[in-house]
Amino acid sequence: MFTNASEGVSEPRGGFDGTLKICLVAGLSVLLCLGSSCEGFFVDPTVTSIAITPATPSIVQSKTQQMTANASYDDGSASDITNRATWSTSDSTKVTVSNTGLVTGISPGSATITATSGMISGSTTVGVTAADLVTIQVSPSSVSALTGQTIPFSATGAFAGGGNADVTDAVVWSTDNSKVTISNSSPTNGQAQILGPFPSFPVRVKITATSGSVSGTATLAVTQ
Repeated sequence: MFTNASEGVSEPRGGFDGTLKICLVAGLSVLLCLGSSCEGFFVDPTVTSIAITPATPSIVQSKTQQMTANASYDDGSASDITNRATWSTSDSTKVTVSNTGLVTGISPGSATITATSGMISGSTTVGVTAADLVTIQVSPSSVSALTGQTIPFSATGAFAGGGNADVTDAVVWSTDNSKVTISNSSPTNGQAQILGPFPSFPVRVKITATSGSVSGTATLAVTQ
């Protein structure tokens, strides 16, 4: 209670006391929550995508490659979830993966490696080649095509001691022009898609097949 000096009338202080109590209770709740690390008071960010690196690696049979899973969240943040993600392989006869993202090449070929967190997944293709691969020849070595077409390429590996084998599904494919993409996913490995548009013609695009330190190239000429 307090007294109005001019009128001598006592007025209640209930409104002020009520507001103060609410503020004190709210502040105490926050402090208690922070002190006990309570869950549910703050909403955790949600994973929106997962990127696996290195992208489309190629390894030699019986060798290993450590993969990394990076998660992006709806609040704009990102974090390494390699040791928290669930890892899987599409073909364990070609590539295996541990629960920490370590892949091992089992036999020549390729497999898709996936890292999952909740309902969100990210994946990449891992190629495996034989240990004695010496050279890679890409076929056709030179070809012309039009915008919008899809051109299949294949890769043949030559091995130490003699002998050749089709390694189309075991190499990692790439191009030097972002408007021409090439597949690293079975069963379309080596298929180049000409997206365009291009400012002028002809456009020469280098197609590369790589396994470890060995690579082979071809030329794709876009004429229209």
